[in-house]
Amino acid sequence: MAFDGQDPHEESIKVCCRFRPQNQLEKDQSGKICITLGDDITSVYVPNIDSSFVFDRVFGSEASQKEVYDYAAKPIINGVLRGFNGTVFAYGQTASGKTHTMEGPDIEDEVQMGVIPRMVWSIFDGIDHAADYIEFVVKVAIVEIYNERIRDLLDPKKDNLKIHEDKARGVFIGGVTETYVGSEQEIFDIMKTGKYNRAVAETNLNEHSSRSHLIFMLTIEQKNLHDRSLKVGKLHLVDLAGSEKVGKTGATGDRLDEAKNINRSLSALGNVINALTDRKSTHVPYRDSKLSRVLQESLGGNAKTSLIITCSPSYYNEQETISTLRFGQRAKMIKNVVKVNHERSVEELKMLLQRRDQALGDLRGRVSLLEQLLRSNGIPVPEEHTTSSSLTRQASAPPAPVDEAEKTEYEDQLQDFVAFVLAALADILET
Repeated sequence: MAFDGQDPHEESIKVCCRFRPQNQLEKDQSGKICITLGDDITSVYVPNIDSSFVFDRVFGSEASQKEVYDYAAKPIINGVLRGFNGTVFAYGQTASGKTHTMEGPDIEDEVQMGVIPRMVWSIFDGIDHAADYIEFVVKVAIVEIYNERIRDLLDPKKDNLKIHEDKARGVFIGGVTETYVGSEQEIFDIMKTGKYNRAVAETNLNEHSSRSHLIFMLTIEQKNLHDRSLKVGKLHLVDLAGSEKVGKTGATGDRLDEAKNINRSLSALGNVINALTDRKSTHVPYRDSKLSRVLQESLGGNAKTSLIITCSPSYYNEQETISTLRFGQRAKMIKNVVKVNHERSVEELKMLLQRRDQALGDLRGRVSLLEQLLRSNGIPVPEEHTTSSSLTRQASAPPAPVDEAEKTEYEDQLQDFVAFVLAALADILET
């Protein structure tokens, strides 16, 4: 299939900031709040450094899961249903609320479910309300990046998948298991399988802290049965592992190695964002980590992207919160160039050629009639514009391979001749 990206345009990454309530550890330390939310719902002020940070939206600890989803993620889902690529990812320190935001405590709880399960309902609702002549195919894959190895959560034996890139597909993970789904429940079952296989370990900050970056990938193909065109929207939903200070987590041994790899990959992600927002930078280090490589299209590429930074409001975690706010502020400066992924099928290309041939046939008929009309009025037809005989010869000759440049030039000549004839007829009418 040929690829045809349509209507490319530049847009900024949407960045939202979400604060969770203080946990018991923070209350036991002092319970002091280190930030002040602005009345404009787009800014947060940190008194200790006398700095304000402005985002597309700031959510306080009372914000509901639905409220966060409707603003931060639902527009991305709607874009994917129109054939755009989309990414929603959460960034923040360990135990700041990333997994709560992206998955929720219960993926089937209508109130507490997070971005990913709500996305499932939005997608199938969009499919249900689409025109009858649109045929949909939905595929799902789930991977984790654990200690710089990409592991297939639907087939854990695939534990070191490679990243590839080509012009048609862009950046993709080779050999990943893609499962076709036809209902919301099928996706929920797949999510439960992925969650079960995900690497989880205990830390002092969060006894169920995820020790890997989770990437939920969903592809929606929609085929127009009228004109046979095909649009492909690709969605990445990413729950990043938490950044953390080793001294606070009490990590040792394997947990310490995990923390180092997590912080290293998040640093690489930060370096990518710095390079994208630094006008003097001539190189973007996407290849420095598996995470930044997988997110290449999402940061500075062809994707509608929404970043949700999750923060603690507590003075106990002030330094981590400031670091997260700065990360989000830099990311807000990134510009992506997005376009619809329109893949022209063989059937559509044949149909377009048939329409062009029909239009050429109509022009040939008009040319012959107009030449006869000119001659009947005693107007000589210039030799360079005489086309009837050549058209007749072409019509009787066996078809030759089509050269698009020659065909376009030929159409232009026909159009020029029609314009010449119409001008001559106008002169006749005037006299």
